[in-house]
Amino acid sequence: MLNLEQKLDEFKKMGVYGVQVFFGEDIGCDDIGDSLYERRLWVLGVPVGCLGSARVLYKGTLQDFLSFDFKKNKPKILSNPPKNIEREEGEWFIWGTDEGVDAVLKRWYRE
Repeated sequence: MLNLEQKLDEFKKMGVYGVQVFFGEDIGCDDIGDSLYERRLWVLGVPVGCLGSARVLYKGTLQDFLSFDFKKNKPKILSNPPKNIEREEGEWFIWGTDEGVDAVLKRWYRE
C-alpha cells in the first residue's frame, strides 16, 4: 500500500493542483482515540485547465484513500455549488460548470 505522500503525488499526477488536505475532525480531538488510518480525510483539488470551472474532492478515511483507485472509479457529479458535501454518500466527487465537469471526465476517463 502506498503511503500518504505517494498517494497525494499520484493524485496530483492525475492533473490536479491546488491540493488541500484536511485530516481528522474539524474542532476538538474527538478522533484522538481512533486509529490513525480510521480518521477522516478530505483531499480537495482543482483539475488542471479548469480554474474556476471544476473542483474534485475525495472524502473518506486515510486507509480508504491509500487504496482508492481513481482511474477505475468515476467521481459522483454534485450540484454547483454542492449543497452539503458532508452528507453526500460516496468518496469521490466532482462539481463545477457543465463544461468544466465534462472536460475533466473526458480527459480522465476517455468518455
